[in-house]
Amino acid sequence: MTHAGWRTRGYLPHYDERGLIQHIVFCLDDALPRAARLPDDANQRLDWAERLLDAGYGACLLAKPENAEIVQQCLLRDHGERYALAAWCVMPTHVHVVAEQFAGVSLASMRRNFIRH
Repeated sequence: MTHAGWRTRGYLPHYDERGLIQHIVFCLDDALPRAARLPDDANQRLDWAERLLDAGYGACLLAKPENAEIVQQCLLRDHGERYALAAWCVMPTHVHVVAEQFAGVSLASMRRNFIRH
């Protein structure tokens, strides 16, 4: 597998490269209101998303310790094999992960792996 380098889908570009330390954020499906308008500026988008995620919109399923533990176990499952976790934080509506990409492991496959197990 080759790493993709710079990628974008029109917002918040990503850089996919072996050995890179990545800060990955993923959230529950109901963590952001569907009707919320995404700002045009990329920096404003980050602030907008963080404020909404921290507001606790939705069911906040990860606030329950048993659910947060499941997420943590999913993150730890491939630590040392596909990526090296440096830090992580399970919030009520979303998860922050800081991890190093290993060779042959794309950023997209890391994200999928976090939520697949």
